[in-house]
Amino acid sequence: MGKTFTLLGIALLAVCALWLWLSLRRYAARRRREEERATAFMAEAIRAAKKSQDQAPTS
Repeated sequence: MGKTFTLLGIALLAVCALWLWLSLRRYAARRRREEERATAFMAEAIRAAKKSQDQAPTS
């Protein structure tokens, strides 16, 4: 009976470790996507600002 509880405890620990590892990987991937999206947004905003500045009439 003691061996069974030990094995169950080890299995529970392994499942928790796996869950933590997968959660951290998902969080890192989500953060990378958000950074890429923010970078793309800033690049688009800069391009739009340059385009509007180039098209502005000069006096």
